[in-house]
Amino acid sequence: MHTEMIVVRLAKRVAEHRGLALSTVSTYAGGDGKLVGRLIDGHDITTRRAARIVQWFSDHWPGDLPWPPDIRRPDPSPGSPAARALESLPQTVAEAMDRWFGCMTRGDDAGAAAARDHAVELARMRPDVLPGLPITDSMLGMIAAREKAMRLDERGRARAAALCELLNAPRYVYDAAIRHYAEGKPKEGEWPSPKSQVGRMVAALVEAGDVRFQGPRRARRSAA
Repeated sequence: MHTEMIVVRLAKRVAEHRGLALSTVSTYAGGDGKLVGRLIDGHDITTRRAARIVQWFSDHWPGDLPWPPDIRRPDPSPGSPAARALESLPQTVAEAMDRWFGCMTRGDDAGAAAARDHAVELARMRPDVLPGLPITDSMLGMIAAREKAMRLDERGRARAAALCELLNAPRYVYDAAIRHYAEGKPKEGEWPSPKSQVGRMVAALVEAGDVRFQGPRRARRSAA
């Protein structure tokens, strides 16, 4: 991808996200309100200047806006707004995933979404966070599998096959969770050991919003 097109894409994305005029973003990023417009018209800039502008975008990128996955993002400069914001976030994919799952367990949907997006961003920006493992592909695959497992059917129920695949659990674990812990069942209101297969399955059913587990979900949210 040509450097001019990269600058234009980043500028348009920030302008749209923040509700700013493209000329305003052009002024902030390149010191020239007409720069991005000229690039759109086919003009070019030096590689060095383009690199400085892309670095500016990385340093000032909104924390709630995903960086385009097909554009390599340079590390934010020390002390920049983006760097300061990242200091309060998990620094490894594993930490981000832990925060994501923790938010889901507490019923914090907004926090879970933010942690998930941060895990994806870390996986894309830092494929070396766990040396020797293809983190980008594996983490994105794991996220896709979890999102698939969290989708409910037309009755508002989690799909057994998807959940069992995600948790690497046999079908009887799903059946046991439904038989014993769904609303109206013998152990409704109780909570199985979170380290057990049934406990993990019940937690996943609650996180997915399965209609048969709305009571436990409300109780867990209240407890949090």
